[in-house]
Amino acid sequence: MFSYGAGERTPDDAEVKGKIVDPDFDAIALSRDGRAYMGMVSRVLDCGIDLDKILEVALQLMVDVAGAQRGVIFLKEPGGFLRPACSIGVPDEELEGKAAISTTLVKEVGKSGKPVLVRNASLDESLKDQRSVIELSLKSILCAPVQLLGELIGVFYLDSSALEREFTEEHLKLLIAFAKKVASPLQASRVNQWHAEETRVLQRALDDLRTKYSYDQIVGMSPPMQEMFRVLDKVTPTQFPVLIHGESGTGKELVAKAIHFNGPRKSKAFIAENCAALPETLLESELFGHAKGSFTGADKDKKGLFELATGGTLFLDEVGDMGGEMQKALLRVLQEGEIRPVGGKTSVKVDVRIIAATHRRLDEMVKEGKFRQDLFYRLNVIAIAIPPLRERREDIPYLVHHFLERNAKGTSQPERRIDKEAMEAMCAYDWPGNIRELENEVKRLVAMGEGEIERDQLSTLIRQAVKGPPRERARTRVTRRIAPKMTLDEIEKDAIAQSLKENEFNLRKTARVLGIDRMSLKRRIEKYGIPVPKRKKREEEDND
Repeated sequence: MFSYGAGERTPDDAEVKGKIVDPDFDAIALSRDGRAYMGMVSRVLDCGIDLDKILEVALQLMVDVAGAQRGVIFLKEPGGFLRPACSIGVPDEELEGKAAISTTLVKEVGKSGKPVLVRNASLDESLKDQRSVIELSLKSILCAPVQLLGELIGVFYLDSSALEREFTEEHLKLLIAFAKKVASPLQASRVNQWHAEETRVLQRALDDLRTKYSYDQIVGMSPPMQEMFRVLDKVTPTQFPVLIHGESGTGKELVAKAIHFNGPRKSKAFIAENCAALPETLLESELFGHAKGSFTGADKDKKGLFELATGGTLFLDEVGDMGGEMQKALLRVLQEGEIRPVGGKTSVKVDVRIIAATHRRLDEMVKEGKFRQDLFYRLNVIAIAIPPLRERREDIPYLVHHFLERNAKGTSQPERRIDKEAMEAMCAYDWPGNIRELENEVKRLVAMGEGEIERDQLSTLIRQAVKGPPRERARTRVTRRIAPKMTLDEIEKDAIAQSLKENEFNLRKTARVLGIDRMSLKRRIEKYGIPVPKRKKREEEDND
């Protein structure tokens, strides 16, 4: 411990060799005016929950009352180290230097949790050789812990190099009393700031996962879906044709709508037509319109979908099922930007963005002569592939929860939950009908039962999925990693872990991607117990 300066009297309530003042005393016993003291506390409480303001006001009050030249408030970080949070008379850049203040004293108070008064630092055997004392000519130092319920929150530090200024026991008593009074509002403000910061980090992580645009109707957290979202971000602002490829039931029209309603044409019409649903003659009339009397039943002029969609988007689903003549007619529209209604004599200019979709391999159809090569190149300006559900099984719990929640809306029934075994079976099943089949299964479960969904309530094929070969059983491990309903902390942990992996556990890069500083990232890694390779830890520490 540290001793008083030579020849100095120790206070009655201090340890003779330790210059420790008992913090458990009544603030009323202070010799200074009690009303002035309470006024200081009130000024801090008036700051509300603004942490920076509390720190600034509290430190300025103590510097003024003690007549100190400099002051610093240190706050304890989750990792246990003390970080300078507010200073007076000490530039921020100098706080990093070892001679800026008596860091030895600060660390000792932080470790012991006991206050310290140094009347004359140059006469103190344990301090007089310190760089800070020598280089700054420090005369007197006050240091007191800020504690709440026995836990250290931070440390108040005051010093002076003026010969006429010597801190007393009364200054230390006031500092201790003040530290006790401001501990509660200070900690409350810190917790509020932590929550606000965590919310911001979480929001940034979620925004990153959702990417630039809002694809709230497309549920997917798996790497294949995140890659698709990144492609959508690049495609959406453009006017180019898009060709979407995916199996039946994967949600091709949802993707087309996401492109339209997030893009520059969102204020105009989005019109969809399934090219496989109509015979070629009817499809031509549907797309291009017809003139009155052009065929039996054409009793009036009719605008086609191209004309109705002008300024907006026309979604042509299952374009691979178009016949040869329709392919030729569509190519002409894409080349010339105009249509001619069936039986019409004049052409009509149209301005339409084409989004086509198919479950067929158009490139293979081109080789087989079943699809025009020139039309394929016109449609395939930008290609988007939607992965089948069996290739993104980690999305199944999210999708199940999404459909359960959606079916509970607008009803008096609570959202149903699903047990672990049932979820494992659903994740193991291949879902040949993809999302459409999954949604229908969830609707059936909601309609036919109540309470928690168990495995024996699932369809027979799904129940049997976990009895498949080891390859399929291994895939069900995803349910242990992703719960059907994740908390905010779980989502944040998942986002940080994923970002760390993507950035090869480089903390600087990961922090930059997440939009936080490296120390905040370290706190969250410790909070969530996210494993970081030891080699990476050493490399980061060596670079500090």
